[in-house]
Amino acid sequence: MSVCPKCGTILLSSWRQNRWRTNVWFLQWDQTEDIESRILQDLKDHPKEAQIDDFYAYRNAGRVIERVLLQEWKVMGLKAFHIPREHVDHKPRDLCQKKLVEKDGDVEK
Repeated sequence: MSVCPKCGTILLSSWRQNRWRTNVWFLQWDQTEDIESRILQDLKDHPKEAQIDDFYAYRNAGRVIERVLLQEWKVMGLKAFHIPREHVDHKPRDLCQKKLVEKDGDVEK
């Protein structure tokens, strides 16, 4: 379920957002009422190829069907389905970063 921020309309849908990847939505094969039958058949017949409609690109991911926005798919192709979500922890990681210290014109690491 999602809510339009402008008009407040509630959209009931089976699509759920992927927890690990940005802007990737998925649903189970038995919940396909939101997808055109032509796209479903093409996903079954050609499981390695992405199928597109006016707004989204879809792919067969085995047990689920995934979708991304068409604009992202046009730019990145199949890589659009694999963009990792940014980590929540934004603390500086001094232990992982290399520091350069200048000392009398020499650079030490």
